[in-house]
Amino acid sequence: MFNSVFLDDTVYSNIDSTSIKLLNIKHQVLNGTFKSKETPINFEKIEISKKLNAIFIKKLTNAITYIKSYVPEHFALIEKHCKVICLFDTSPTNTNSFATINEHGMVFFNVYQKKEYDEVFFVDDISHQTGHVIMNSFWFDRKKHFIINENDNIKNILDKPNEYRNFYILFHALYTYYTTVL
Repeated sequence: MFNSVFLDDTVYSNIDSTSIKLLNIKHQVLNGTFKSKETPINFEKIEISKKLNAIFIKKLTNAITYIKSYVPEHFALIEKHCKVICLFDTSPTNTNSFATINEHGMVFFNVYQKKEYDEVFFVDDISHQTGHVIMNSFWFDRKKHFIINENDNIKNILDKPNEYRNFYILFHALYTYYTTVL
């Protein structure tokens, strides 16, 4: 679950017409959350702020409204499972947008190209990253849902020597592609 510190009204603001919150401050509880290939990124290289949010709030809200209007059933899943959005700015060599089970219920959008990001960027990132959160919720107890070992490597199952992913990672990717197509 996302950290309860984010229930404090000074830490977030509401996103119009949703129950989703927007993180306003760079809270120390997130130190260690931002990673590059499992190595924590220096927290000083991450910007999270009201100033950054102010640049994007209209475009973010428009994108959410678009999703809510055109795929309301899916938006209901997003709103049920995603409680907090964090807009951050860092070099993409550090990390890109992501969702992590360590901060379940949150999504993180890297908005480093401030002038170029619009509603299309947010529709894509919302769909993709919240897809991770939804899937992590649905398949929390994977052993109840999969006949095969979800950690089996695809290269062994399908005789694909260049495939590095395991079944669950591939299945997870397929689901996030599906949410993006919606």
